[in-house]
Amino acid sequence: MMDIISTEGIIFRTLKYAETSIICDIFTKERGLKSYIVSGVRKSGKNASGTLYQVGNIVMITAYDGTDDKLQRIKEIHLAHHYQQIGIHVIKSSIILFMMEVCRNTIKEKEENVVLFNFIKNYLLYVDEVGKPPSCVLHLYMIELSYMLGFGPSVDDFNEGLRFDLLNGEFSHDFTSHYLLSAAESAALYKIIGSDISNIDQIQIKNQMRVELLDHLMMYFRLHVPTFTESQAIRVIRQVFA
Repeated sequence: MMDIISTEGIIFRTLKYAETSIICDIFTKERGLKSYIVSGVRKSGKNASGTLYQVGNIVMITAYDGTDDKLQRIKEIHLAHHYQQIGIHVIKSSIILFMMEVCRNTIKEKEENVVLFNFIKNYLLYVDEVGKPPSCVLHLYMIELSYMLGFGPSVDDFNEGLRFDLLNGEFSHDFTSHYLLSAAESAALYKIIGSDISNIDQIQIKNQMRVELLDHLMMYFRLHVPTFTESQAIRVIRQVFA
């Protein structure tokens, strides 16, 4: 008989399946990344539950728990947290979509990682609750996520004028690499690395450099995560923060 688990989860991605169903990737607190098939949620009518499966939602699920990679089914689901702004605030909603896309492209582990789960959850809550999202919040998120996943930038040898090497993940004296940031961009990156969620709003970077640095952080992830693919949400983010 298949086990049943109850756990908190974060909706990473949903894909349409058949006429009224979806396949849903949920990063769960107790089992890591799990994929579920959910039938009937795309039906119209007052009983449709599709809104529960919005990307970025924090939910509580009771689900069948298999030990293989087969799609499982959710028995019960409800919101664990009701957002106040995400879903109606365009900028915040765009930020969340980008964050979840980055997560889905990098996080593959299928075992418990409470620290990582809480990290992502806390960022979701922060974006929902903060008055105006800081312009560098996504840069900080990606940097901190890279540390969580084991490929964060090394800052041990930073000096003014050094340039960050995306391939080697360090500030370098050797300017022959094809993956170097400019000196100004490297200095901006170092400032963000030295900040945290409590003071990221104090980091001010010109619009063009901010967009370029986010693109370069995407490249950094592609270089260090073989399965990382080009973001679809990045196009919207470029417009939002331009």
